[in-house]
Amino acid sequence: MAPGMTEAVLLGLVLAGTSATPVEAPPGGDRPAVLSLVQQQFPKSRGWFRIVSGIRYDERDGGLVPDWNTITHPKVLRQDTAGQRLDVRLPLRADGFTQVGLDGHDGFWVRSTPLGARPVPAQVSDGVIVYPGALPGGDVLYKATPTHLDEYVYVVAPEARRTLRYRLTFGPAVARVRMAANILELLDASGVARLRARPPFVRDSKDARRDGEVSLSGDVLTVSFSLAGLAFPVLIDPDWTTTGRMVWERFSYEAYTLGSGDVLAPAGCTLVVCPNGIGMPACSVVLNRTELYSPSAGTWRDVGTLQQPRFGYSGARLDDGRVLVTGGCTTPRCTAMTDSSELYTPAQETWSAAPALPPSRAWATATKFPDGRVLVVGGCDSGGCFGDAAIYEPGTNSWRTVGALGTPRGLHTATLLSDGRVLVAGGCSTLDCQAVLASAELFDPASGAWTPTGALVSPRSGHTATLLPGGDVLFAGGCAVANCVPTLQSAERWAVALGTSRAVAPMAGARHHHSAAALSNGQVLVAGGCFTTGSCTRASELYEPTTDTWVTTGNLSVNRGYMASALLEDGRLLLAGGCNENTCLPWAETYQTRVDPGTDGGVDGGTDAGTDGGTVASDAGVDAGSGQKDAGGPGVPDAGTEPVKVKPCGCAASGSGLGLAVLAALGLLLARRRRA
Repeated sequence: MAPGMTEAVLLGLVLAGTSATPVEAPPGGDRPAVLSLVQQQFPKSRGWFRIVSGIRYDERDGGLVPDWNTITHPKVLRQDTAGQRLDVRLPLRADGFTQVGLDGHDGFWVRSTPLGARPVPAQVSDGVIVYPGALPGGDVLYKATPTHLDEYVYVVAPEARRTLRYRLTFGPAVARVRMAANILELLDASGVARLRARPPFVRDSKDARRDGEVSLSGDVLTVSFSLAGLAFPVLIDPDWTTTGRMVWERFSYEAYTLGSGDVLAPAGCTLVVCPNGIGMPACSVVLNRTELYSPSAGTWRDVGTLQQPRFGYSGARLDDGRVLVTGGCTTPRCTAMTDSSELYTPAQETWSAAPALPPSRAWATATKFPDGRVLVVGGCDSGGCFGDAAIYEPGTNSWRTVGALGTPRGLHTATLLSDGRVLVAGGCSTLDCQAVLASAELFDPASGAWTPTGALVSPRSGHTATLLPGGDVLFAGGCAVANCVPTLQSAERWAVALGTSRAVAPMAGARHHHSAAALSNGQVLVAGGCFTTGSCTRASELYEPTTDTWVTTGNLSVNRGYMASALLEDGRLLLAGGCNENTCLPWAETYQTRVDPGTDGGVDGGTDAGTDGGTVASDAGVDAGSGQKDAGGPGVPDAGTEPVKVKPCGCAASGSGLGLAVLAALGLLLARRRRA
């Protein structure tokens, strides 16, 4: 066959029928060797690549396009909380540009061309795009979901340092580019960040993680990693995401609604699954990063760094708008704590030191009085828990010691009562919760003293305490022993008039480290939480105090526990982050608490639809380090439900059978044209 005829045949083969059909490996065809190696040497990646979109060839611009319609699992996020969805084009050759934009936002995109890449053709298998040998000493892989484009650089041979460079071109609708704290953000004309290049990291074959360094000079983005001392092979992970997800997956943190209506989320624990029982979680990374949620835009952005990384801290928003945090764990397994305190100033978006509160502790409680002072109670270190209490005086920026608890404790609840007193109940007497408490005490701010009150019916930690209309307090769920076997399904009501607690109707499902909030109609919403095994639930239910009954309500978008909550100015309850049995979570969702009497609230229609796919590890977000990438575990159902049946890959059920052969043919065609 003449060379011209060969090119014509190959070109016809590429264009014939491929734009409407996902590109996939032919039946019985081998998977790319690189993909198989990555999954063998990084076993967690089997989950990351399990549920992704199918890939189709787009005739219009000659690129590879993720087909979001091929993702059918109900927990895969179709768009983020801001209503954003990626519009992605990937190159047929590794030296081509990748375009990442927003669906429905004309001209809002960035094109990223890797510098020094070789012109190797793409290979596609189960929705994963592979460019073998694309970089000197490195292979490149891509996977995509509607809110997240992951790039992986697989490096086998040991080297001391790896630098990646990309030439960036921005669409006409990108008004500004912001670079701060290793995060690149693209802003629209209204000043809202819409696309984000997350802080990159590298993971070695022993699951050690190391952050990379990012810089932008002119139109060249440079990502650099020190690889010395890592166990090869390594997997480098830069990525692009929408901004309707948190910058960092996190749990064991708190959230505070600011005077502006935005929500501040400082520090916390990341890159690990939820712990079994109520023992201390083991973080891969203790965060010092802070981010801010905008309810109007539905987006998150990084706003500053605490001086001390911490999780398990306590804090409160002050009347002048600043946020106080104190104490917390500073090491991944909480082997060290801090007594340091810090203040966040919203106008400057910065943290500054506040007076320390010795001794170093974690898992204390902080309760703000109506006059603006903050009561911090208890907490634990590795030697046990404390009974001391102190009041922070914002006017003098100082701490004042008050009377001590009768029973030292941490991991308890503290509830501000209608009469101004504080009810402290339950908790643990040691950091590892080997003794869970039932006792309760009352603090009177007028006298600065504690008095015992009626004990709980059951010892509890990891429970919730919610103030009811009339001044009583509802306690729900939690654990009575350290291993949380069984998790408590019971609830009880402490009567303010009697100072005693009595059992009330149990919840429909057992749970600990869940969320609870009072609705405007007097009901109490209980949502999410975890079980004995570390698995978590999406289930939510409502308690009606006038009839002592529970009724089920709308499920969360994803199973989660250990999340933070904050009440927004419009009455919605924001639940953000948390973890489940598979990963830390970057997603938030809202529930409307302002409801008419006789009705219940509801999950906001604009909340997250779920996760970015995956089973044991999927794409609820780059895990910034642990390799666990599933926000809800599609294929890992809630306890008590039938297993969810999913296809073994993200490809469409039907296919053309061309797959790799088409791409190989195109590569051959392009190579011949270059030689010509």
